[in-house]
Amino acid sequence: MIIGVDHGYGCMKTVNFIFTTGITEYEKEPYTMQNVVKYNGKYYVCGSGRQSLVRDKTQDDSYYILTLAAIAKEMQFRNAGTKANIILAAGLPLTSFGRD
Repeated sequence: MIIGVDHGYGCMKTVNFIFTTGITEYEKEPYTMQNVVKYNGKYYVCGSGRQSLVRDKTQDDSYYILTLAAIAKEMQFRNAGTKANIILAAGLPLTSFGRD
């Protein structure tokens, strides 16, 4: 399954979804499991608020977790179940290509 993800500063975008880059971490399961990614024993609610502007989106796991959320949303939309072989299509703005 090919899934394209645009890792924007303000929004994550796939062909079928757009959600803000905000992410809130919880040690325990939050009251709702909507838009939640469980990663390394912690819970992350994705799409709440907005990430601060960072030059390097790999400095922590935030964008990785947001990418997992984008993949999960697309898999659910496509009725793909919970396991799939994914080809992640992501790119950089032309002006960032040499720098990043």
